[in-house]
Amino acid sequence: MFFRILVLLLCTSFVFSQSPGSLDVTYGTNGISGHTLTINNVLHGLSVRDFHILPNNKILAVGIAQNGCSSTQNQFGFIIRLNNDGSLDTTFNNGGYILFSNYFFQSITPLNNEIFLIVSNSHLLKIDSEGNLDVSFGNDGFLFLNLQAFKAISTQNGKILIGGRKMNSSAQWEVALTQINLDGTLDNNFGNNGLVIIPHQSGASTTFGGIHIDNQNRVLLACRRQVSQNNGKIIVFRLTQNGDYDNSFATNGMYFEDFHFNARTQDVKTTSDGKIVIAGNGQLTSFGNHGLILIQLNENGTLNTNFATNGRVHLPIYSESTANCLHILIDGSIVVTGGYESSYVAKFNSQGIIAADFGENGVVNQFLFDWTGFNTTSKIIDNKILLAANTAFAHCAQQKYEALFVRFFLSSESLEISTPEYGSFELYPNPVTEKLFIKSLDKIELVEIFSTNGKIMNLKSEFTEGLNVADLSSLSSGVYIVKISTKKDFITKYVIKK
Repeated sequence: MFFRILVLLLCTSFVFSQSPGSLDVTYGTNGISGHTLTINNVLHGLSVRDFHILPNNKILAVGIAQNGCSSTQNQFGFIIRLNNDGSLDTTFNNGGYILFSNYFFQSITPLNNEIFLIVSNSHLLKIDSEGNLDVSFGNDGFLFLNLQAFKAISTQNGKILIGGRKMNSSAQWEVALTQINLDGTLDNNFGNNGLVIIPHQSGASTTFGGIHIDNQNRVLLACRRQVSQNNGKIIVFRLTQNGDYDNSFATNGMYFEDFHFNARTQDVKTTSDGKIVIAGNGQLTSFGNHGLILIQLNENGTLNTNFATNGRVHLPIYSESTANCLHILIDGSIVVTGGYESSYVAKFNSQGIIAADFGENGVVNQFLFDWTGFNTTSKIIDNKILLAANTAFAHCAQQKYEALFVRFFLSSESLEISTPEYGSFELYPNPVTEKLFIKSLDKIELVEIFSTNGKIMNLKSEFTEGLNVADLSSLSSGVYIVKISTKKDFITKYVIKK
């Protein structure tokens, strides 16, 4: 407990502070909310893998739970719901949690603000915000997948893209993608009967890192290629919406980063003007320090040499500087979270220069783990960022985890991300010159656009099922607020008019 106590003591000077990089002490205990479960007097360790922020700012989190000791240890997939202050929401399933025996939950993806998909290795589950299974989906709510899955995302045309790996006939793992329709049937127009395989190369195995859909519905697939026993390289593929290699990108649809040593990537995003940002970690030399890596590519897959130093950032933070999650804000700022043995948030401006007004020289690095641990993901809400991490502890000769949620201030003002996951709402392009497209899986009832001083703009818009087109050509350049309403809820977004 020493490191966690030290963190809490250090943060007392920030009790009334909202300075960028400070802990939000209104959340949990001085900014940190830790969770295990005790069920029928049996301790269950929790390892959180992903979470989603609901419209009421509650948290729906998924991961892996363990109980028991030695040979009696059992594993479960868990869903927990937290209140906005980080406490367990005991109104959820009459206790705050749901356990699924022998499942291993990896990620959660919103289809809208009420329906979610949970990835569990070889299965996909569909639930609502109360944790109820949709038994019409798959086999009593469990859809079997033809690969080992790690992550699922929604595409612009209402499909579900799932990334992971699949073993070939030679017992070698290969990176794999599959795409399904909302009813769980395979999208046979994607790849080969709904499946795309990145073939294994002799002496150079490839592992899955992350996936992203750009504003043209193309697939960006970030991976690590092991080129020798102690050396891995970052590679990024771009596929068309049908799963074919996009030959207009880099070299035959693949960007190979040969600059770093022992490198890996976990996330990739696009900026509002179509550039590609890759987050990872690695070394500059074979014996150099590990550091956070950022790479920016032009839309065609060439290195953007105007970004940072010749297109690259290398920033040692602590230990391996592992990068887990990447966010691009509406002003182009870049935020990366991650860490191994510690938890960090790093912020850069749109040019890849460290944000000196955030934390200590652009970085907040907290030692949250009592023993050891790892970070998984993060989400931005308003002017804060919420991190998910796991700290290990010993229990009856077993290593278990306590799930941690940690909330920091990113800014003194409200923020918006430029590249949201395609789910309940999506706006593009942003910045916008003329027409703004607004997509929702729920029917859009009303779109209102306001100036930053609250004046409503009288604009023409066209409604179709799930899509609204607003003509902003008559507006002056500046920042505007878009309010999107459905029968279920509403959301506000910032857009920049060029």
